[in-house]
Amino acid sequence: MKIGIQQRFFLALLAATGLAVLGMFLIIHWSIDRGFLRFINMMETEWLERLGSRLTEEYAVTGSWDTVAARMPVFLVPWPAGPPGSHPPPPWGAPRPPGARPHDDARRPPDGAPGRPPETRWDDQPGHPPPPPRGQDFGARLVLQDAEQRVVFGNAPQGSAIHFIPLVHAGHKVGFLGLLPRKHLSESLQLHFISGQKTVLLLAAAVVLCLAVLFSLPLARGLLRPIRALAAGTRRLAAGEYHTRVEVDSTDELGRLARDFNDLAQALGKNETARRQYMADIAHELRTPLAILRGEIEAVEDGVRPAGPDTFRSLHAEVLQLSRLVDDLYQLALADAGMLSYRKGRVEPVALLQDIADGFQTRFKEQGLTFTTQLPAVTSASLYADPERLRQLLANLLTNSLKYTDRGGRSELRLTLMSAAAQITVEDSAPGVTEDELAALFDRSPARPASRRRPDAGSGLGLAICHNIVAAHGGTITAQASALGGLQVTVTLPLQDLP
Repeated sequence: MKIGIQQRFFLALLAATGLAVLGMFLIIHWSIDRGFLRFINMMETEWLERLGSRLTEEYAVTGSWDTVAARMPVFLVPWPAGPPGSHPPPPWGAPRPPGARPHDDARRPPDGAPGRPPETRWDDQPGHPPPPPRGQDFGARLVLQDAEQRVVFGNAPQGSAIHFIPLVHAGHKVGFLGLLPRKHLSESLQLHFISGQKTVLLLAAAVVLCLAVLFSLPLARGLLRPIRALAAGTRRLAAGEYHTRVEVDSTDELGRLARDFNDLAQALGKNETARRQYMADIAHELRTPLAILRGEIEAVEDGVRPAGPDTFRSLHAEVLQLSRLVDDLYQLALADAGMLSYRKGRVEPVALLQDIADGFQTRFKEQGLTFTTQLPAVTSASLYADPERLRQLLANLLTNSLKYTDRGGRSELRLTLMSAAAQITVEDSAPGVTEDELAALFDRSPARPASRRRPDAGSGLGLAICHNIVAAHGGTITAQASALGGLQVTVTLPLQDLP
């Protein structure tokens, strides 16, 4: 089963969303574990400071850390629920640790006895709410040191990172109280809280994935809608329906692709129209001399026209016209197929143009036209070109000017040498060419501008052949209205040395 683009896009979007959700889930999962453990350690640090204050007060009364250490279980008993002051004080008379002074207990009367204040508990002090219950291992991780940093309570493993706080009395450090930080959670309430958070996180991830599925399907359909329209339009174009257009309703890449498709369809339509016109023009150009030949031959056969020199001269002229058209079509076909051969070498443009101009002087004079040239005296400039193709190019341009310029007019050939290019200009006097005709002057069609048609004109393909020759030499050819009243054609070819 083949998976379509829509399904692949949906699966890719869903996979990307799933990976993102999974990554977020793992990061938040790790953050909850580490963050909550950090929070517990911070809370225990705060409890440690409160416990330090209470132990310092006890030390101020007893004057011995050993006594304080012996009573440490009293300070580590978790408080049950109940109003402040409702808990009985710890039992009196706990065994004295070794080294305690003989009268330590005597100095502290029993609870409620005259001169002995009641047992002070943290939850009895104004402004101090009872701290949260500590874990069962709080006392096991507690370390108490005297002023000389001797351990009097707890156990300090070698190399352990214990957080100590100083115990200060009367402006002097009398001891240190430390706590081994937790490395993992162990209390049931804490583990229950973490488990609940992870369950909520897992449910949130599942909801996000469900929403991704719901939004991915319409998004995939919406993104593929213009692609389907382009595919359908392409099939219609392949069937020859060049009027096909697709709707452009966005400015993104798909919108630009749709506009390019419409431009392509328009260009194909224009090319098809030009091809049909081209075939019609060729048929017309071929039919005219063939019709004349047929008429002349039938007239001779019927005895209407004698088979004399004038008849054969007319038949020969029509055959030459037909041969020129076929030869131009052949040259144009070779150029379009890239099979037109070029033998490029060093060409001096000044000498080449002077030679060609000398050959056309007589022909222009016979037609009653004035032909002038403007060629620079510099002869060191050179082109890397095929001299025979350049002769064909210039001959076509000058022949075009010779045949279409009104008698008594003029034609000019100019060469301008620039820093990196040679500019060849051929312009003549009336008749001129309209703007619409200028735009189609180099098209591959034997149709000629209506204002410059002549009975003895050529095939009309000469300028199209000129365009191919100039393009093969890396140059440009343009046409515009001439200041003399006719047509101006400008050819620009790059100047370069031999490779």
